[in-house]
Amino acid sequence: MVANALWGWLQQWKQNIWQHRGRPIWAAAFWQYIAARVENLAVKVCHVDAHVPKSQATEEHQNNQQVDQAAKIEVAQVDLDWQHKGELFIAHWAHDTSGHQGRDATYRWACDRGVDLTMDTIAQVIHECETCAAIKQAKQLKPLWYGGRWLKYQYGEAWQINYITLPQTRQGKRHVLTVVEAAIGWLETYPVPHATAWNTILGLGKQVLWRLGTPERIESGNGTHCRNNLIDTWAKEHGIEWVYHIPYHAPASGKLERYNGLLKATLRAMGGGTFKHWATHLAKATCRHPSEQIISWLLRCWDTGDNSKEAWQLGSLARDKAIDKGIGKGATVLSLWRRLLSSVKERHPLKEDLANSRSKWTTIEGGIQYLRELAMVEVIYSNLDNNQASKDLNEIWCMRSTWRKFVQSAPTSYTNTLAIMSWTDTEAPTVDGLARQL
Repeated sequence: MVANALWGWLQQWKQNIWQHRGRPIWAAAFWQYIAARVENLAVKVCHVDAHVPKSQATEEHQNNQQVDQAAKIEVAQVDLDWQHKGELFIAHWAHDTSGHQGRDATYRWACDRGVDLTMDTIAQVIHECETCAAIKQAKQLKPLWYGGRWLKYQYGEAWQINYITLPQTRQGKRHVLTVVEAAIGWLETYPVPHATAWNTILGLGKQVLWRLGTPERIESGNGTHCRNNLIDTWAKEHGIEWVYHIPYHAPASGKLERYNGLLKATLRAMGGGTFKHWATHLAKATCRHPSEQIISWLLRCWDTGDNSKEAWQLGSLARDKAIDKGIGKGATVLSLWRRLLSSVKERHPLKEDLANSRSKWTTIEGGIQYLRELAMVEVIYSNLDNNQASKDLNEIWCMRSTWRKFVQSAPTSYTNTLAIMSWTDTEAPTVDGLARQL
C-alpha cells in the first residue's frame, strides 16, 4: 500500500528533477536510489511443476504453492482504495512526527520534507487523532492544568517527577530522577543507572516519603519507568493519586521542564562547559555550599534562574534550618523567590548582619559581585509585601549609601576613580547598568 503510494510520488519527483515546489526534496539521494532499483528490478518467470507428492516437493514447489494460495482472492477482498489509504498512512506519520500540530502547520512540515499531502487528508487525520482530542479537552479544563490546579495543595502534598539523561559515570549512573514539589518548587534529585519503575519507587521513597511524608498526588510522563503495574500497585498501597500527563501538552509539565533545563545548565556550568563530574556537582547544584555566604548564595540562585526573572535554584536549600523552615510555611501562594527573600529576612532581621559579611574585594570581577550583593541586600530589606516595589535585581537603583559602601570596600588603586562618580538619589543609575560600566 505504502510502496504503491510512494511510487506515484517518485515519478513526479523524478520529472521535477528531484524537487518539490522549487525546493530539493528531503533525502533526495535515498529516493533516487530507490527509483533506480525499482526501474531496473529483474523479474524471472519459470515453470514449476506443482503436481508432485509432498514428500518430493522442493523449496521451489512449496513457494509456488504459497503464491497460488495468495493469488486465490475473492473480488470483494481486493482493496481498490489503496492510494487514498496510503496517503492517510503518510499523513498520520507526518502529523505524529511533527508533534500533533494543526492542519496548516502539519502541511508546511510535510512540504518542507518533500511529502505531498492534501489539506483534506490532514484534516481527516487530525479529526480522528485521539491525542489531539485529549489535548483539546485538557485545554478546556484550564483551571486543572494551569496554575490554579495547585492552589488546594499545601507544601509536600503534590509532586511532579521526570528523568534527565546525562553522560554515564564510572559507577554506571546516567539518569537522574528529578522530583519537584508543586506548591513552592522544591527540587530533589536521585541519580540511577537505569530509568526503571523500581528506581522511580526507590527515589521517591528515599527523597520524598522518608523525608517529607507521603504526598497526595504525583504527576509524571507516560514512559515505562512511570506507567506500569508496579507503579500503579505502589501508588495504591500508599494512597497516592498518580496522574499521567497528556503527551504534547507542555503546560502539564512546564514547571518540571524548566527545572530540568536549569539543572542541566547548572551542571554544565559547574563542569566548565561539559557534564564532567556531574554526579559530584549534583548536590552542590541544588543547595547552598557549606562555606558560602547567604547573600552570595542568593545571588547564585538569581543568576541561575529563569532569565533572571525567577529564582528556580532549588533543593535542600539554605543549609540553615530557620531559612529552610521559613521557605516551606505560609498559607499564601507566593513564588519561591518571594518565599526565599522573606525567610532570609526573618532569619536575619538586622540589615547589617548581611551587608557587612564581605571583606574588601581585589579584582573588578569581585567588585561587581559585591555591588550586586549590596543590591540583593536592598531587595531583601525592601517592603516585600508591596507588589509595586521591584523584586528584580536588574531594576534596583544604586543609591548613594550603597555606592558609598562599595567605594569603601574597594582597593586603593580603584578608590579615586570610583569616588569621582556621584549622583543624586533621584538620578541614580541601576546596579545592572553600573556593573556593565565597570
